[in-house]
Amino acid sequence: MMYGDIKLNNHFILRYGLTKEFFESFHSLKYRGIEIPTVLLRPFHRYIQSFVNKNLTNRKLITNLKKKHQLNTMRDVQLKLARLPKINRNLITVKHRNTILLPGRMAPFALKSLSKAHILFTISDKEDQKVLKRYTLPSQMKVFNYSQKLTKQKISRHTQNILLNRMNIILRRMRNHRLFSHSSFKKWLITHIKVAIKNIKLLDNLIRKEPIKVISARSEIINPGTTLSLLAAKYNLPFVNIPQVLIGDASLLPTRASHYCVWGNNQQDWLRKRGISPSKIIQTGNINFESANNFKCRSKEHFFKMLSIPQDHTVITFASQPFNKKVQSTIVSWIQQSLSTLRKAIVLIKPHPNDKTDFKALLKPTEKIIVLSKEYSLYDVICHTDYLMTVSSNSAIETAMFNKAIIVLQPSIPYHYDQSHNDYHAHLVKAKAGPVVSKKGDLSKIFMKITNDPYYKQTLLKQSTDFLNQTLISASPSASVAKVMKTLLRKRR
Repeated sequence: MMYGDIKLNNHFILRYGLTKEFFESFHSLKYRGIEIPTVLLRPFHRYIQSFVNKNLTNRKLITNLKKKHQLNTMRDVQLKLARLPKINRNLITVKHRNTILLPGRMAPFALKSLSKAHILFTISDKEDQKVLKRYTLPSQMKVFNYSQKLTKQKISRHTQNILLNRMNIILRRMRNHRLFSHSSFKKWLITHIKVAIKNIKLLDNLIRKEPIKVISARSEIINPGTTLSLLAAKYNLPFVNIPQVLIGDASLLPTRASHYCVWGNNQQDWLRKRGISPSKIIQTGNINFESANNFKCRSKEHFFKMLSIPQDHTVITFASQPFNKKVQSTIVSWIQQSLSTLRKAIVLIKPHPNDKTDFKALLKPTEKIIVLSKEYSLYDVICHTDYLMTVSSNSAIETAMFNKAIIVLQPSIPYHYDQSHNDYHAHLVKAKAGPVVSKKGDLSKIFMKITNDPYYKQTLLKQSTDFLNQTLISASPSASVAKVMKTLLRKRR
């Protein structure tokens, strides 16, 4: 239950009930052995967004979907929606296959821990491209520009017509369906069938042409990851899921990976409750957090001088996330209302890179709050922070890694189709990472203890340490993930 409740709420009953109907109704639309609807998971979830939002309180519809599909838990979702294709050919037994397919953003890890391995890096977004530009790759490492090649991929008119004719037959049977009978859905499906078969053809040809033996992608719910996970199953090749940021159910299910490199006990338990076999789960830690262990902080004197903070002051940092203005205003008001309880302390606001909030506009002029610019890295800030406040950010884990205390903020967060649809944002509360602020006055009490109780910090540091021990194992993540990859390269059956 760490990263979302096991039971389905109304949002997920609608989202996954409709997904099941989409998968089952159009399963006969196949290309190269892959059911086309399964390739379109994320586009379909985008398409049904307005329908789901409008029907969150439609008790009759929700009851009917729940009864019809028997979807009560996230485990049910995983078991009923994975829909693995049949093995077409067992490529893992082919001796010359020796290559790992990785996202371009994982180049630093590969160059460090798989320096002699044959790697094919995929470019699927600007971040992959940006990372790869920083390195000169050795001869056994190559790049496949997925985004560029997808735009150039051709599909024969004959193939398209066969699938579109089959689609029309299915749609005629769906003329009374609440969603599939609409002309807008037909138009959407025609467009996305073409997108799906381009993905399948491009990536299927890639796996056949290149000696790929182990596959990993950034995500299984967006392409190329969705299609690659299906093709990996088709050819009995290992697909390794390596989560690099905290995710919830909507960013994972359904998952088809053969192996999962998880951060620690909490993530392992979360996956097991979703029907993932323990034999597929390996605790490796997180390669993205590894740099925290080697980070060289600026000196305290230099950091404090840059921000004009007196050397004897306590530093409390708020690490924001991209919530709406109302949520941010609530948090800022809590902070401002509590400032009078602080002595010899300063509050820093570290905006999330994707947070567009103008915090300076929300703040009353005060010497006790500083909004940081982008030039201050998160780790530099954490180095000199005594307490970090956040709602549910990865920064809580990184703060614990630096042996700093955590304060968990829990403002009321309105429903949002993507960002707030379950209790994911309460995962730090469930993990007991630190004291919880959920209403006006809570933060003032915590600040008073910080000011007046010399032992309070030690209490919070113990909470932070216990949270870290359950969340992240201490072994070297790069070495552990590399070991998984090397073991799978040697696998012959």
